[in-house]
Amino acid sequence: MNINRNKLTIILFCSIVYIGLIFNLVLPSRSFSPFENRMLQQMPSITWKALVSGQLRNETENYVADQFIARDFWIGLKSNIEIWIGKKENNQIYFGKDGFLLEKFEKPSEEIINNNINSIIQLAKSGPENVFLMLVPNSVAIYNDKLPDYAITYPQQNVLDYIEDKTKDNLNFVNVYNSLLENKSEYIFFQTDHHWTARGAYYGYKKFLEMKGTKPISIDDFNIETVSDSFYGTYYSKARQNRKIGDRIEIFRPKNHFNIVVDYKAEGRKTDSLYELNRLKEKDKYTVFLDGNHALLTITTDVDNDKELLVIKDSFAHAMLPFLTNHYKTIHVIDPRYYNLSINEYITENNIDTILVLYNLSNFTTDTTISKLKR
Repeated sequence: MNINRNKLTIILFCSIVYIGLIFNLVLPSRSFSPFENRMLQQMPSITWKALVSGQLRNETENYVADQFIARDFWIGLKSNIEIWIGKKENNQIYFGKDGFLLEKFEKPSEEIINNNINSIIQLAKSGPENVFLMLVPNSVAIYNDKLPDYAITYPQQNVLDYIEDKTKDNLNFVNVYNSLLENKSEYIFFQTDHHWTARGAYYGYKKFLEMKGTKPISIDDFNIETVSDSFYGTYYSKARQNRKIGDRIEIFRPKNHFNIVVDYKAEGRKTDSLYELNRLKEKDKYTVFLDGNHALLTITTDVDNDKELLVIKDSFAHAMLPFLTNHYKTIHVIDPRYYNLSINEYITENNIDTILVLYNLSNFTTDTTISKLKR
């Protein structure tokens, strides 16, 4: 009886594999997987060099795996089975309670942290007097109660406290940890992505303004619009979890309307909106905020003052910048990952007197391009 059952299992498995291979030959190849958020292997070119080196074999194996019929379904099924049998994580993403996906945070490299701290301190010493540093924790730091039982992750608050202690004598450290913790009952982080939501960014904006001695605009003075309820972010792609409910994306428009011009310098393109709604058709819907990552852009408003601000940032700033436009005539935005000119020269040439360095903590502890601030 067991022998017959084993034979049947083998026959079914082989049938699925061979049917899949036949479909692979008939159906057109997919170039991109929205489910995994990555490019897929295409049919490899057959050359003598590729054959001898083993490259052809590797690329062929990847092609068969990537183009296998209903690949997304099988990946999602595998992930769901792992959850059912009690597996707590996949690719460093914990399957949290109440639908949360939470990224494991490892103890960071002290060398990278100290190098980045020193780069910002050097910027503060050589640049304008008003330099602020805001490091936004990840959702795992705020929602650690959603972690599965016995899950291990390094406490981000320890890292934030360390950086604040090292920088407090040279610049203004904006600690948003408690502000986010106090408002964790609200929708301040996506469940499937590493970013904070616009609502979470509002509390970062509020803390920054309060530290500057400026009154922030009340959240009640914004019209809040849900522009998508089907956002599946980076955690979703890493965990490869097949789920029906996506995240929602909100945008905040001030009730007291004013005009703006966003100038994407490298592209030579200008627009009158902080939101690129056409990007909502894509996998990475977070790019609705300021069209994603750009080396340099400026935002000019008709706000009745002459204040200017330079924001040196990663993508966490994108959701917060719309709030800052209510208070500045011009906001300069530089992403050191893509900007290869001297940031210090830019500061001097544009008479910048206030700088906000805004990063996600996880990025800050791994990103070596922050050393560009020394130039």
